[in-house]
Amino acid sequence: MGERPAGRPWHANTRLDHFCIVTWAMEPGRLARALPAGIEPQVFEVEGRECSLASAVAFEDRDFHFKGCPLARISCGQINYRAYVRRGDQTGVYFFRTVLGSRWAVVPRQLWSMPWVHEQVLVRGCWEGAEVRTLEVEAPGAVSRTSIRLERESGLEVPPALLSSQVVDPALGWFTRFDGRLGRYSVWHPPLEAQAARVIGASAGPFEEADIVDPGQDSIGALVQRSVEFDVHLPPLTG
Repeated sequence: MGERPAGRPWHANTRLDHFCIVTWAMEPGRLARALPAGIEPQVFEVEGRECSLASAVAFEDRDFHFKGCPLARISCGQINYRAYVRRGDQTGVYFFRTVLGSRWAVVPRQLWSMPWVHEQVLVRGCWEGAEVRTLEVEAPGAVSRTSIRLERESGLEVPPALLSSQVVDPALGWFTRFDGRLGRYSVWHPPLEAQAARVIGASAGPFEEADIVDPGQDSIGALVQRSVEFDVHLPPLTG
């Protein structure tokens, strides 16, 4: 992730509690058909086959605020629906959708044409120190239609691809603006210390809507961390 960039007034800072990354695999060509021109799927090896990956990343925002306005803070659930991609020689993620459990979702939507929507997002975790016991995500809205159930399992391993820097530490993200152009922005966070969790059940409506995941398709693994700090470098750039 590198050194932390100097903060600017429009940069946002937040602490992500009950943080989880739940990942699905698909054929690279299937993901490619859902991506805009110029964005290509990254290809990983999972259990001996080449595939592409997409993740629902859920957490509870704690004290999200812009650095230039530190007294205005929000805390709520959030889910990012992202696929792992490249653009030219750059790697990062493509955001299909972000669902925020606050009416403040209108701010990035209106100011920067980001694909954010406001729907109920409930994120609940039970922990023993840094070790997860259970983690649940519920987002029953028409857009999100997401349900995640995770629990601890000693000695559980995930496919090595899920521990790669491309999945765990992507710094650059793209999205399609409402005018059809690409937007992009970057993030910073300290190195994750995520642990594997057993997936009891997981579904993500935006991936089914994009036709990159089948209804009822099993995820290939989940990573969790009790809390991590994030900087989001705003405003997004265009092109």
